Amino acid sequence: MSNAGGYAQSKWVSEYLVWCTGQQGLPVVIYRPGMISWSIINGKGNKKDWFYRLLQGVMELGFAPDPSEAAISLVPVDFLAQSICSLSHCVTEQGAWAKVFHFDNPNKLSFKSMFRSIDAFRSAHNQTGLQIVPYEVWWRTLQSEIRTSQSSSHSIEHRNERLDKLSGLLLFTGGVPADTTCYGVQNSINIGKIRFPLFTDESFAKFVSVEFN
Repeated sequence: MSNAGGYAQSKWVSEYLVWCTGQQGLPVVIYRPGMISWSIINGKGNKKDWFYRLLQGVMELGFAPDPSEAAISLVPVDFLAQSICSLSHCVTEQGAWAKVFHFDNPNKLSFKSMFRSIDAFRSAHNQTGLQIVPYEVWWRTLQSEIRTSQSSSHSIEHRNERLDKLSGLLLFTGGVPADTTCYGVQNSINIGKIRFPLFTDESFAKFVSVEFN
């Protein structure tokens, strides 16, 4: 854990405290979702998480770092909520306490696929297509655009809005994540009987049209 960030460390500590409580007799279960994504019903998502900030920034910048074969495991928020409710009833009825349930969607969505949808959206809205470039080129382009926006003659509101969208990309100093799999631990159960949603280019395009129109 010494190399993990504060967020990951806080989750580890929280789970440890839960297990300690369980050892004292309180029935406990831990649910570990993967990357929680937009609703499969209406396409709405969390605009504050790193995944959304990445997509928003790429959409604004018009450039994306070459993702190679990187993909992400997404768990729709409404699917997750329904699954946890169903599992909690089963756990209670069967007394299956002291378990860890991993919600790791095996149907991963590639960043190449997502960038294709963003490219199509930009082209459909009379913007230049999305350019996929090496990470070093992308990072220099981002830095240059931020400096340009800071000295822009546009209104303060316009400058701040653009800077807010671009600044989210500063989180990705090493490019897009290579893998987002949730790895198993002792006493964990991968939820094989639950049928995870299959993300397609069409479903992601729906999310883009809802969030960026």
